[in-house]
Amino acid sequence: SYPRTESTKYPQSFDIVGTLRDQTQDSRWGSYVSNLLKAGAHVAKGGIDMGDHPPITPCRHAGTGELSGDMARVYDLVVRHFIASVSHDAVWRSTAVSLSIEELDDKGKFTIRGN
Repeated sequence: SYPRTESTKYPQSFDIVGTLRDQTQDSRWGSYVSNLLKAGAHVAKGGIDMGDHPPITPCRHAGTGELSGDMARVYDLVVRHFIASVSHDAVWRSTAVSLSIEELDDKGKFTIRGN
């Protein structure tokens, strides 16, 4: 990846699908990327394209064990950020649960089976 961060929008000429396709073989995120390609990548309409470089993206796939130490951590961050930047927004469901517990006479010991 090129260490430049001014651009936050991919130019129309950038091959998002091809860049994602390179990551489908990875054991860490390949299945997610395959599903993303089937659903269609989501490219945000906002952002700034400085014209000289796209946002930081993986240049190619690097398999597990191909990089180590800081290089592996930076690569992991770059790839995950790229995948997130073209993924659909997350949808959350929250559930509230209220419990009422009566005082326990067995001092916290419970019978699981039998008497």
